[in-house]
Amino acid sequence: MELPVYTQFCRHHNGMDLRALDQVIAEKFPDYYDCFYKFMKRNNKISLYCMFIMKYEDFEKYCEWLFAVLSEVEPLVSYQHYNSYQKRVFAFMTERLFNVYILKNNLKPKYFSIYLIR
Repeated sequence: MELPVYTQFCRHHNGMDLRALDQVIAEKFPDYYDCFYKFMKRNNKISLYCMFIMKYEDFEKYCEWLFAVLSEVEPLVSYQHYNSYQKRVFAFMTERLFNVYILKNNLKPKYFSIYLIR
């Protein structure tokens, strides 16, 4: 059985950081909370890597929302003592938030394969 996105994050990163994000969404962005909850706790699929192509206007709206959320979360996360990988905590959150944004705004993404060439 695949784990919900929320559980997967907590297993591989600091769960307190995700709880801070959950709190910020609930308190400061309540219109996104239902989608946040649905995506994070009732879903086990995720689009990672923060790679997308979209209209500039849509990109501006997304960034405005994303950075508003992250600016509220940052003071709640004590990442200074994390190792170099875990210091990317806001990137890990951003990957999840992009999926929440897609769900909330009824966007219809097209997915393409990603290839790693070594």
